[in-house]
Amino acid sequence: MLGDPKSAYNVVPFPTNGGKDGLGAAEGPNEPPGGGGGGEDMEARVRVLETNIEYIRKGIEKIDASIETIRREIGDIRQTVNDFRQETTKEFGSIKTDIFVIKADMIHLAPKSYVVTAAVATIVAISVVLALLSHLGVLVTVAPK
Repeated sequence: MLGDPKSAYNVVPFPTNGGKDGLGAAEGPNEPPGGGGGGEDMEARVRVLETNIEYIRKGIEKIDASIETIRREIGDIRQTVNDFRQETTKEFGSIKTDIFVIKADMIHLAPKSYVVTAAVATIVAISVVLALLSHLGVLVTVAPK
């Protein structure tokens, strides 16, 4: 099989017998199949190749321009990420400071049991005052209709 790397016979002989083997042999031992010599046919093939190369060159230029655009955009994204990182670092730093200040203030506040006791005492005192005012007739209850 031609092109099979496992094959020991991976060589195609270059025809040199004047076309007697039916493979489109060349005119001489150093000329390509189909004859050599160039001529009009060669110029047409060269023009096609030059045209194709021009299209390839233009395609490569477009790819280069796209790559440059992508590089600029990546640079912009990196800058945005760095700016965001710096801003969030500052913000989190100030939040940490605020938390430490609040924590320090809470340590100096009265214990929870004292706060609960004071709140219950206040509610009891207000209830006693309202009961006294009601008993004295200052507060009048209205019956629901």
